[in-house]
Amino acid sequence: MRHLIKSKASIDIHTIVVKVELLADNNLEERALKNIQIMTASTTEKELIENYLHFNLDIGNYSVLKSLIKKDNIFYLKVFIEP
Repeated sequence: MRHLIKSKASIDIHTIVVKVELLADNNLEERALKNIQIMTASTTEKELIENYLHFNLDIGNYSVLKSLIKKDNIFYLKVFIEP
């Protein structure tokens, strides 16, 4: 899986809202993204997406505080950036 950071908006010195587009590299990832959208994802598919969002965004040391919105392959996340 790959991603594009579409935007980042600061809330305060350590908190941002990140708009991320996920891009599938294979059929498994494509199916997981589709099933997340239509709310029929299996536990394994949910974990695949959540683990990617929590550990692979390349925005420094961060922790996802909250998933705000999901639309198609776009996810809005409230993120804490560690100093």
